[in-house]
Amino acid sequence: MKDLDRTLVPMMALGVLFMTACRKADESALGGGGPRPAAASASAAASAVTPAAVESVAPVVSADPPEVAWTDGGTWISSDIYDFKLESAKYCTKPQKSDAGEPKPGTVWLGVKAQILAKTDEVFLDRRHATLRDKGIYFQASLDLEPFGGCTPAFKPVQLKRGQVTSGYIVFELPKAWPNLLLEFQPTRWGGAGRVRAKVPDPGKVP
Repeated sequence: MKDLDRTLVPMMALGVLFMTACRKADESALGGGGPRPAAASASAAASAVTPAAVESVAPVVSADPPEVAWTDGGTWISSDIYDFKLESAKYCTKPQKSDAGEPKPGTVWLGVKAQILAKTDEVFLDRRHATLRDKGIYFQASLDLEPFGGCTPAFKPVQLKRGQVTSGYIVFELPKAWPNLLLEFQPTRWGGAGRVRAKVPDPGKVP
């Protein structure tokens, strides 16, 4: 009997160890083998993106082109296909035969004399390419065919070749005498052309 007890005790101990090992294996297979790492949420994944990573994938936005500087009248301004000079400014008198009809009271005509040198062939220039402005207010050149008194010769449409020069008065109809005006000139051309800007000199008193 003692011999039997000595045999059963080790066997029972082995059985307990075997059952414990099986139970741990089952718990591990069923996900019960200790705490599991939580799955990363979408917000956590987003927060993990560093600013450097965002910058590396952000689209590159080109900066605006530099602003064209205003140049004083009487100074040659170099552009891409032409050079421009605003020679002078003066008030003109109304044409005797105006296509625009009778002007409103207080209307004045301001003429700016421009001189342009072509730096390449086939440069078309017209008074329509000029604009007067005062901040957000714009004035287009008059298209009246009759000459304005005191503002001759008129600037006429012309096509220049390299080295040729044209000049004349571009006239603007204004609602009143308007100080501190700025002139913009930019030819309309296939492929584009540069824009120049010049401060209009003091035109003196209205006649």
